[in-house]
Amino acid sequence: MHMRTRARKRILDFVAQHPGATAAQMARGLGMTAPAVRHHLAILIADGRFELAAGAAEGRRGGQHSDSASQNDWRGTIWH
Repeated sequence: MHMRTRARKRILDFVAQHPGATAAQMARGLGMTAPAVRHHLAILIADGRFELAAGAAEGRRGGQHSDSASQNDWRGTIWH
């Protein structure tokens, strides 16, 4: 299994055991950096394997979603 795929599998497994975990919590629990977790979450979202919870990852500009994915409060649901 490719290292990136393994990281995404670990993230999905973590969220399955810790629903509603933030990116920062995932990073701490998995020994990864928060930016790395957010990177993999963005790919999982694009692949339809993960969905952000309502209000998560909102930017500071009037509640719009941040394209920079710089927030640590990403929460979501796993879609298989």
